[in-house]
Amino acid sequence: MESLYAWIRSLAGYFVFLAVLEQLMSGKKSGRYVHFFAGIILILLVLKPLTGGFHLDEALVREYEALLFQYQAEDLRRELTGAEHQRLNQMVDQYELAVAKTVEDLARAEGCQVRECHVTIGRDSAGEQFGEVTGIRLELAGAGPGGEALRQRLGRKLAAYYNLEEQYVEIQIVEREG
Repeated sequence: MESLYAWIRSLAGYFVFLAVLEQLMSGKKSGRYVHFFAGIILILLVLKPLTGGFHLDEALVREYEALLFQYQAEDLRRELTGAEHQRLNQMVDQYELAVAKTVEDLARAEGCQVRECHVTIGRDSAGEQFGEVTGIRLELAGAGPGGEALRQRLGRKLAAYYNLEEQYVEIQIVEREG
């Protein structure tokens, strides 16, 4: 009879502990682990009188630890993939800025006044164009009477320099603001 009272006390203590734990952990990322663990403990407490000699609690704890390890490994894999993707995007952003500076320098060497320059780099790491310049958009200040010839010459030069088709090099000449 004493073992029945001890079992009931352990169940009551468990539910009090679980209520406090849920209040402390509300809204946390690890909530699903806590709920899973709480379920395993409840099963162990309920089955304790029936499984005392089988050592099932130890086997369940081992299985729980293995499952928890798998969940944590999957979470870590997702976090690493996200961090890698973020780092890769930062590198491509820096590369775009460096190429834009080179484009501006080439335009200035042709005697152009650059107002704005934007370069697009292939970002899909699985694609053929990853890391390659896929587009150039250049805005130049008024180039005077020879502006159209200058625009075409610069477009051909940039297309050849970055191995692009000329249609992916967009150059606009904007008249000076007065």
